[in-house]
Amino acid sequence: SVEVTLCEDTDGDGLGNPGSETTDCVDGGRNVTNGCNLPENNIYLNSDGSVVYNSSDLIAGFQLAVDGATINSASGGDAGAAGFVVSPGGSTVLGFSFTGATFGPGCGVLTNLSLNGGDASSLSALVFSSANGLPFVFEYYSPISDSDLVADCSDEYPNCSSNIID
Repeated sequence: SVEVTLCEDTDGDGLGNPGSETTDCVDGGRNVTNGCNLPENNIYLNSDGSVVYNSSDLIAGFQLAVDGATINSASGGDAGAAGFVVSPGGSTVLGFSFTGATFGPGCGVLTNLSLNGGDASSLSALVFSSANGLPFVFEYYSPISDSDLVADCSDEYPNCSSNIID
C-alpha cells in the first residue's frame, strides 16, 4: 500500500479540484513491471526508482517532480536509449534531447531514479512535450477504487470539463 493525495473531480476531466485534497491509502502492489499495463498517458514511480510510462504520442521532452524525496541521479530507460539528457535537481528531473530525438509512442521505463531522503510517494508537476513541441497531458497512475477521486489536483476550471475559456 502507498499513501497518496487525492482530489474530487466534479467535472469528470481527470483533473482534481484544488482545495479538495484528501490523503488515502491505496493498494497497488507498489510495482508496475512495465508501463504497458498502465492506461495511456499515465506514469508511475516504482519502489526501486524506475519510472514506467505508457504514451500515445512521441515524447520529445519531460519534466516531473518526486513527492517526498530528492533525486540523486537519473539514468537509463527509454530516455537514455534515445540519447536524452536527463538532469535531476532537488526533487525535479528534466529530460530532453539536444538533437531533437524522440521516443514512443509506446510503453516501458522512462528513466531510473536514484532517490535520497524521505519516502517517495508519487510523481507530480508532470510536463510532457510532443515532437512538435506541444504539451500533452500525462497523469500519475493511482489504483483508485473511487472514480470521483483523482491524483492530479491541478484543475484550474473545476466546473468546466473542456478546460477551455472563450
